Amino acid sequence: IGHLGEQIRDDAGDGSEWGLRILYSDEGPDLLGTGGAIKKALPLLKDEFLVQYADAYLPTNYMAAKKAFDASGLEAQMCVFENHGTLDESNVELDSAKRKVIYYGKPKKGQTLSFIDCGLLAYKRKVFEKYPEERFDLTVLNAGLAPQGRLGARVVSERFWEIGRPESLHDMRKTAAKLFGE
Repeated sequence: IGHLGEQIRDDAGDGSEWGLRILYSDEGPDLLGTGGAIKKALPLLKDEFLVQYADAYLPTNYMAAKKAFDASGLEAQMCVFENHGTLDESNVELDSAKRKVIYYGKPKKGQTLSFIDCGLLAYKRKVFEKYPEERFDLTVLNAGLAPQGRLGARVVSERFWEIGRPESLHDMRKTAAKLFGE
């Protein structure tokens, strides 16, 4: 937990109310970025784990994502959506088989990217070993793994929702109400 994380701890507690067991890794006052926060939380995590960005909602089968990761034999996997710049700027290029990310980041001049990172990733803890326990962004790690052939791709058909701002959360809720009749 990071900024305003105490509100999550106060609300969710130990998770027993929902049949869960919640453990917390607190970044403290100096935020570490997603990569640094994961590095700090490694003692609480298993050898393989999923990461879901807190400002993204992806209505997909998370167990299927984990099974696809296990089957890939790779050290990391990213769920991607075929976007062509419609939801936001596309930031992923896949290999011809659409099984690996070969480029991750802002498009280079003249480069057209078709896929976008959905905010659901899977990792083996060893990919974090070379990073010190300090501030670093997860995009640095992913951008490094991609050209080495170490970052798998799981193409999902469900669009993701950016929910990090009140207006985008409101848009997602409106659409969900239309889709599910709520």
